[in-house]
Amino acid sequence: MIGMPRTAAFVAVGLLMIGPKRLGAQIDYRNLDDGRPNRVTDAQPVERYAFEVSLPYLFRRDGGASTHGVSPHLDFGAGRNLMVGLGVDIEQGPQDEASLDASVFWNPRRETVGLPAVAMAAHLTTDFGAAALEVGALFTRSLGRSRLHANGAARMTGGRSGELAPDWWVGAAWDYTLLRSSTLLAVEMVAERPAGLEVSWSIGGGLRRQLTPTLVGFAGGRQSLDGGGTELTLGVSHAFAVASLMPRPRRPR
Repeated sequence: MIGMPRTAAFVAVGLLMIGPKRLGAQIDYRNLDDGRPNRVTDAQPVERYAFEVSLPYLFRRDGGASTHGVSPHLDFGAGRNLMVGLGVDIEQGPQDEASLDASVFWNPRRETVGLPAVAMAAHLTTDFGAAALEVGALFTRSLGRSRLHANGAARMTGGRSGELAPDWWVGAAWDYTLLRSSTLLAVEMVAERPAGLEVSWSIGGGLRRQLTPTLVGFAGGRQSLDGGGTELTLGVSHAFAVASLMPRPRRPR
């Protein structure tokens, strides 16, 4: 990506080099999550009763100004095909910003032979001065080792909420699984209309790699196509379960 710091690029490549050559029966690396590493995600929630905690680092360069950010996020499989999440976004740059994000993700239908997986998602973001509610739909279709994804969302609130989320955005992505290295490669294209502005376009790409049975590393970048900035995301996510929260099997009478 243009303008991407050299050190960060080396870190991204390093994610492909570390970790075991093969981790059998591991699929967490195939879960495309929002911002981990790119914007377009798949239509599958985390496993029921499972937790996934993620720590992405964001670097953005726009018009000569640099922004650094972290976005710790926790997702929980609250029910069958139902996921809830909570995250914090903190950015330091020309304008220091912080916001809280709560989300609900419901997958009413898993993928079948003839039809794609379908999911609905709602995100509530607040900076404690304004709040934005975004509602969207997600689709995923598998083609062998590849998958096609389509996302779209619109902001349901007005006023200052336009500072926290665009009027609408749509995106499409393609990913490919490298089974022998437990690695997922993805590319995407996104169009969005920020509040009161013209539609902007961007392209991006990234990877997710299983580092250990419960740890996934990810790296990605995004480039604006209309004079905007360049973004880089690096981070890790950890999947785990809490035994006390899982239902106990019934004892035979």
